[in-house]
Amino acid sequence: MPDAPKIQGWVRWFDRDGLDGIDCPSVYLIARFESGPPESVNPSDEHVVYIGETCRTLRERLRAFNSAAHDGKSKHSGGRRFHQVFGDDAMESTSDMLFVAVIAVEQAEPHSSAYIRYTERRLILEFVAANDRLPVCNGK
Repeated sequence: MPDAPKIQGWVRWFDRDGLDGIDCPSVYLIARFESGPPESVNPSDEHVVYIGETCRTLRERLRAFNSAAHDGKSKHSGGRRFHQVFGDDAMESTSDMLFVAVIAVEQAEPHSSAYIRYTERRLILEFVAANDRLPVCNGK
C-alpha cells in the first residue's frame, strides 16, 4: 500500500487559486471552521464537509464545486449537495469559514489516476471510521 498522502495546509476558499499544484490532478478536502482551521490537516476532522478528487486540474474542479455550491445546478455533485445542506447564500455568508487542503499529484499515468482514486477512497473510509458518517457533502 502507498504511504499516507502528504496534504498541504488549509487555505481560505477565496485564496484557492494560489494553492501549490492548482494546475495538477489532485485529491482535495473542503472544510468549514467557525473559528479558523487547526495548524495541521486531519482528513477525519468532523469539520470536513467534502473529500473529492480530480484527474484533470484542481483549478477546474474547484471552480465547478464553487459554481454548483452557488447555483445548486452545475455539474459538481459535492457542490450541489453543499448548496442543499448549507443553503442558497452559504458561499457568501460563510465564505470566511470555508477552507481547502490538497494533495497535488505529479505522477505520470497510469499511476496518477490510480493513486488519486485510491487516496480519495482511503480518506473517505478513514473519515467514516472516525465519524460514523460520510462528510455531509459526499453522497457515496
